[in-house]
Amino acid sequence: MIKLLLILFITTLLYSNFDDDLKRLYKHLYSDLDKAYTLSDSLFKHETNMINKIKIMKAQGLVLYYQGDLEHGFDIINNAIDKTIDIENNPDVVSLKGELLNVKGILYEESGDYTNAINSYNKSAIIADEIGDSLGVAIAYSNIGDILINREEYEEAMELLSKSYRIFDSFRDSTRIASCLHSLGNCFYSINEPEKSYEYFLKAETIYQNKGDNDGLISLYSSIISILDKVDRSAEIANYIMKSIALSKKMKSITNLKYSYFFASNYYIQKLEPDSSLKYLYKFNEINKEEIPMDMRLNFAKALFLKNNLSESYNELKILTSNIGIKQYPSIYSRALLLRSRIEAINGDLVSSEKSERLSLSILDSLKNEFLSKKIYDLEKRYILLQDERAMGDSIRENHLFRSFKVMSKDHKFYIISITLLTIISFLVTLAIYKNRKI
Repeated sequence: MIKLLLILFITTLLYSNFDDDLKRLYKHLYSDLDKAYTLSDSLFKHETNMINKIKIMKAQGLVLYYQGDLEHGFDIINNAIDKTIDIENNPDVVSLKGELLNVKGILYEESGDYTNAINSYNKSAIIADEIGDSLGVAIAYSNIGDILINREEYEEAMELLSKSYRIFDSFRDSTRIASCLHSLGNCFYSINEPEKSYEYFLKAETIYQNKGDNDGLISLYSSIISILDKVDRSAEIANYIMKSIALSKKMKSITNLKYSYFFASNYYIQKLEPDSSLKYLYKFNEINKEEIPMDMRLNFAKALFLKNNLSESYNELKILTSNIGIKQYPSIYSRALLLRSRIEAINGDLVSSEKSERLSLSILDSLKNEFLSKKIYDLEKRYILLQDERAMGDSIRENHLFRSFKVMSKDHKFYIISITLLTIISFLVTLAIYKNRKI
């Protein structure tokens, strides 16, 4: 009896030590990736329990995700999933397999493969539902919700995220509550409710700061950066960008640093400062091991446009529109076409310019959210025209007023003609009155 109790005590102690080590590993995961990788490697070499080894492999997959090494991340996670097959009758292993599928979805999402990401998340949700793990279901749903936001399917995203939020709230899981608030804020931003969006972001920021969750903060900062000018706080944008870059470097997270550089590039494009934008684009490319994201390539084309490198900008836009599908990235595709249309007009190719603009408009009109499509078009049109005025030299501008007019939509032409006629009529009436007074 004493021998049995001693065995149970030692076993409990070993599991307790492992749980502490795993907690330490995850703490490093969100603060120092080098330490996380070293610890995970050491734990895996000395661990003999297969379930514990699989748990370590799950953490290793996340470390590799944050380091931007997706290929090895997939290798580790797929290997871990294979190992669960031999012991899948164990209830703990079933739950663990669902968690591994969730990490696999994260890797797919980061690589831009949204279809496989959703499939992995759905498989994770099914497993969680079968074993009564409502928290696991909520995690999968919230991840799918984030993808639906990227696909501009806001109503479905809001529904899934709201369900997830209620479950997280019932578990008082503050970290995931913050993540859900962040995603819901992104949804409200996308449907043109910036004040409500900002309110959700601030709630999430408070939770992340209290928890010391640097990863959550970095992700949130990218969203806050994109909304500050909509809530009259544009002076704070540069500060948030610098905080995001500093935190990413502190974490030694390549993935987060890439995102920080991306949003820095976006910020300076919007400020019409191409040199600063290109500086961060090049920094991004120095650490990027994957295919250049489509929105990053669009930024590059815009920066070249601003620097008056029309030929290079146009080539980038041709590569962009030939490499992506209209259905997969409708707003990016349409914006690329709109900028291409502007360059074609400047180069005097009015037929191609009008064709590009019409296709851009038809894509925007096909988006589910009609208000959003109109908003994107109006903002992008105004943005490109402003770019033209500020970035183009007199030698390019002097002969293009008529060309710009020719490629305008009928509504724009009607508006300008109407205003012009009203101005002429007003002038003639005023002149007549003046003459009558003189008589």
